[in-house]
Amino acid sequence: MQQRKDFETESSRPSLNDYIESIPKNIENLKKLIDNYAIDKSVAFVGAGASKPLGIVDWEGLIKALFDCCGSEFRTSNKEYLEDTEQWPELADKIFQELTKKGKKEKYFETIRKGMSPNNNTTTVTLIKMILAVKTCLTTNFDISIEAAGEFVNYLSNHFGAKDKKDFIKKHIPEIEDYSNEKENVIYYLHGNIEKKIYILRKTHYDLYYPTISKQADGVKCVETCLEHFFKKKSIIFLGFSFKDKYVREYLFTVAKEIESDNKKNQSFYSEGGGEYSPNQIRHFLLIESKEEYLKDQFFNEYEEFYILPIVYKKGQHIFVEKLFEQLSRRKYGY
Repeated sequence: MQQRKDFETESSRPSLNDYIESIPKNIENLKKLIDNYAIDKSVAFVGAGASKPLGIVDWEGLIKALFDCCGSEFRTSNKEYLEDTEQWPELADKIFQELTKKGKKEKYFETIRKGMSPNNNTTTVTLIKMILAVKTCLTTNFDISIEAAGEFVNYLSNHFGAKDKKDFIKKHIPEIEDYSNEKENVIYYLHGNIEKKIYILRKTHYDLYYPTISKQADGVKCVETCLEHFFKKKSIIFLGFSFKDKYVREYLFTVAKEIESDNKKNQSFYSEGGGEYSPNQIRHFLLIESKEEYLKDQFFNEYEEFYILPIVYKKGQHIFVEKLFEQLSRRKYGY
């Protein structure tokens, strides 16, 4: 039978490079991610952007929804907090105090639950392909769309004999310091989730669980310890995460500076005997949608200084993330 001329062959499909900005560093970083990928040393870090297609609000949408729960007088006097991303944790504290004062504390938790409940789909193809490519997922999200991706994979396995099953072990605060299950499928809910009804959203809680950043002497270090463990031991692939969360950003950058300082001290130690210290430094990867400021050398250089290599995909080409994890999972299964 004659092959149809319009049939899409494997060779005619777009390559991953077609979806990303044509900047030499960008292309090089994508190659490094693929070349260095291994199921036992790569983990995913999932931010709010990955859940937006489900109808779940992002951080900005959640803060605005909570803000709207308060009266007009409160909204007028606190408007400047809403306009400044850096002040959102403090605004969340103010909102909680305002609702509590008016006997409406449950409104705070209900608004978060509603905002984190999907109304389009329970999960996405991107998340499904992601969990096929990695075993460990870190997330600052409150929703359970990664778990839903696992349930869909199990559905395929039960009904169609698919190769993999994804029964996730879930780690919540403070048990996120336990890494004994890393060879299994694990989700680390770094900031809480709707199942437990615990949320790191207010400044009070950010300061408590990020004591290195807040300088709070009696803080709890489980979140920081978890982030440090994976930053030092695994290659993290960030998706749907823009580093607007100043606590996560500043803590990871602090860990990177400590690594650099230690490397210099080790090099000094080796050089005394005429030797050279060459650390096998782990690199991490930030998948992010294109903006003008992301195309400049300054953006790449800033993140590379902290061992994070940006991969900027073209505006609107979110399919790149799905295709990337598809290619990684193909390598995992050898087809």
